[in-house]
This record gives sequence, C-alpha cells and structure tokens, in this order.
Amino acid sequence: LAAMKAAGATLVVAPKVETPQAVHALSAGLAKGCALWAMIETPRALMAVAEIATADGALDGLMLGVNDLAKALGTGASPDREPFKPWLAMLVAAARANGLLAIDGVFNRIDDAEGLAVEALQGRLYGFNGKSLIHPSQIAAANAAF
Repeated sequence: LAAMKAAGATLVVAPKVETPQAVHALSAGLAKGCALWAMIETPRALMAVAEIATADGALDGLMLGVNDLAKALGTGASPDREPFKPWLAMLVAAARANGLLAIDGVFNRIDDAEGLAVEALQGRLYGFNGKSLIHPSQIAAANAAF
C-alpha cells in the first residue's frame, strides 16, 4: 500500500477481503482520494459481503473473484455460471444498497470471444457496472455490454 500511495494510485483492488476491519485497515494505508475495490472471493467473504459493503473507508466497489471462489466452493465449470448465480445477485445487491460499484469477475478463456460476450451481457443483466478483464482483446466485448 505504501508503494501504491507513493506512486499516486487512484484505485487499488484488494484481494481476499473478508471483513469490514480489512476495509478499514486497507483504507488507512491509501492516499486521500484513492478508491478501493474489495475482491469477494472466499466463502467467508460471501457470508460477510453486506457488512463489508457498509464498512467506513475508501471502499468504492465490490468485485467478485470467480476463480478463487470457484476453488474455495468446490464448484465445477459451467458456461452459464449456474453455481455462481446466487453470489452474483448477492454482490450486486450489497453494492447497490451501499452506493458502490459492482464489478463482475474475469472470463478466463481468452480465445472465446463469443463466450465472453455472452457472459458480459449476463453480468449486465444481473446489474453489474462492469467486468474485470485479463487481456486487451476482451475490452471491446466488455464495452459493448456495459
């Protein structure tokens, strides 16, 4: 956080945020005006997402960390994200109830532009503000959806 502060970062995405106390601690280390997005990617974080969303501090958004969450929950791959649907809705609701951005998780298959487009539209349907990306080739599909 000290390096991010020194570099003048305006946004920090924090992994594995599981408690409101983590939001407080992270916020204390950020430069004034730097936004914080909390990645929700563990079962514990899912159970505390409403409390995390109400934490005082620099919190500006919630992002679903789908890869780590799938591993932690023991879910299998699903093109329609069936195992994630309750958590997609929960994250959006927690974000909306607290004036935060809701950011959908990554789409891992870089060579599947059609699958990304479908998933991005699904995220938009659920109420997400945007989608996290892992490759520049995914920008157009995300922009089209959001």
